[in-house]
Amino acid sequence: MTSWRVWLGAGLVLACGACGAGQPTRPEAAAVADVARACAPWDGAAFSVSVPLREGADPVALPALRVMVWSPPQFEHERTVVFADGDDRTGVAQYMEAEDRATPLTGEATFRQAADGGLEGTLRLKAADGRRFERRFRGRLDDRMVMCG
Repeated sequence: MTSWRVWLGAGLVLACGACGAGQPTRPEAAAVADVARACAPWDGAAFSVSVPLREGADPVALPALRVMVWSPPQFEHERTVVFADGDDRTGVAQYMEAEDRATPLTGEATFRQAADGGLEGTLRLKAADGRRFERRFRGRLDDRMVMCG
């Protein structure tokens, strides 16, 4: 007769295998983002970052997370921008399902200048229905000039 300890041990081994214990975790790769100059609602300097949700997708592909920040896109130090419900003083965050269908998001975005002059960071955003989005990104500022005012 097989001991209950053998069955318990076998069950634990299977349970640990199913939950992925012991397998190395791969750090999330940074998505290639579309970073562009923009204008704030009062015609001041701003920038937008669009991060596709599909792995390896073109930077402008949808669905995507899109943030617009009402400040210039240069940072001396790492900077965190908070997107609060009903408060668009620092910018806006959206889940873009299609060009004509955007869901407002709350949360935060962290930005820093990369050593090569690009922009990198992390988006940690949440929809009103509870969906959460976290995505690392990296991109270069588009060379296009924008005339505000």
